[in-house]
Amino acid sequence: MAKAVFLRADERSPSHGQDPLLKNAEGYLKSIEGLSNFFMPKVTYPNIFAGVICAAIVVLVSFPLYILFYLDPAFAKFVTVSSEREAVKVANHIAAALFPGGSEFSETSISVSKEQLLSELQRDFQIIKVKIFKPDGTIIYSTDKPDIGEVNTHDYFRDVVAHGQLYTKIVQKNTISMEGQIMPIDVVETYVPMMYGVTFVGAFEIYYDNTKPRTELRALLSKVGTSVAVLTVSMLIMILLAFFNAKKNFKAKNAAVLELSKAHDELEARVRARTLELSDSNEALNQEIATRRAAEEEKERLILELTEALKQVKTLTGLLPMCSSCQQIRDAEGKWSRVDEYIQARTNAEFTHGICPKCAKRLYPDLYGQIDWGKAENS
Repeated sequence: MAKAVFLRADERSPSHGQDPLLKNAEGYLKSIEGLSNFFMPKVTYPNIFAGVICAAIVVLVSFPLYILFYLDPAFAKFVTVSSEREAVKVANHIAAALFPGGSEFSETSISVSKEQLLSELQRDFQIIKVKIFKPDGTIIYSTDKPDIGEVNTHDYFRDVVAHGQLYTKIVQKNTISMEGQIMPIDVVETYVPMMYGVTFVGAFEIYYDNTKPRTELRALLSKVGTSVAVLTVSMLIMILLAFFNAKKNFKAKNAAVLELSKAHDELEARVRARTLELSDSNEALNQEIATRRAAEEEKERLILELTEALKQVKTLTGLLPMCSSCQQIRDAEGKWSRVDEYIQARTNAEFTHGICPKCAKRLYPDLYGQIDWGKAENS
């Protein structure tokens, strides 16, 4: 006989043991968690904005300060050094021409021919003014004749120039020179001491026109400063535009993250509900399987009992020849037997003998009336 087979829910194969929704939900949840972890860091927009503005302000302010406190002094130093070198060359050339042999400077050394030579040298070297000093500071020659005969009593002449050291000053337009004169142009004023061994024999004061180089430098610095300012402002504008664009993208990203988080929470709730539902279904299925298994076992037990019972049952089939008078039955061998003997010989049935009311009345009429036939039939 075919036998029904049932499997418990925990005995199913792996391919059928996991709900497809749960399997897909787990992968989706992992994807959402990865996106959330990637996008969750929050950007503090005010801090970024303040940093950009501060950086731009620092650049805009620092460059003019750089020009004012570094480039301009560096140029002044460069002009000073260059002018000092040029002044030393010119002074040595004049001294060699006017005072040969390292003699001390004096008025007698300046003749008319030597004044003409000084004028030519002044023109050739593009010098705007020249003064020649004796060791005591008296001016023995000047391109401005009223200066001749005056004495330089300033400390810088006595303490610096007279000790063989150069002394230079950049005099800006409309400011006072070291001689106390207002200069109408930018000049470099240099004192060149002339030493014969360790003896101070005199000094030259040479004025160079510094207007054109200084004007060109200022124009150059102005152009550079303007270019840097324009570049900085342009970069600031570009940074601000990029910042606002990034801020807009960040907002959209954060909104997407919130939507993902919301979808994540909703999906988790659905998964929990589905898991609970599947758990209940699994429990109910296990109970049903247990019930069916018990029913199957009961069925098999009954079938077994019936099979055993059928083994003990003998049946009579076909036509039985019976005497119409004495009611005996003839068997296959031709022998006549009573009905009870015939059945008892061929089946497992057994007979008990009593008497029916009809025969009792016929055979025992005296006792018939004394018998309670209802009680007798039930006994």
